[in-house]
Amino acid sequence: TPFASVLLVSMICGGVVAQNSGLLLQSSSLLPRMVAAVLGLHCVGFLVGYTVPKLGMKFSETTSRTISIETGMQNSALAVVLARSIGAD
Repeated sequence: TPFASVLLVSMICGGVVAQNSGLLLQSSSLLPRMVAAVLGLHCVGFLVGYTVPKLGMKFSETTSRTISIETGMQNSALAVVLARSIGAD
């Protein structure tokens, strides 16, 4: 179900943030930049995921919203993979 997917991805992302909380709290300049990057990635992903199907491909509202949500969810998974690979150093 969509709710279970959102819950699972949220738990995975939360786990990565919790594992790196010391690093985030250590550097006062890193946290605002990290929040801005995450919000920017998701906003652009959701916007492009909705706009391209709706305006460019003339899909229905429901289909455009579904693609937007799927794009946002994949961006979350990508962010987790990148965060774990960068934090591995």
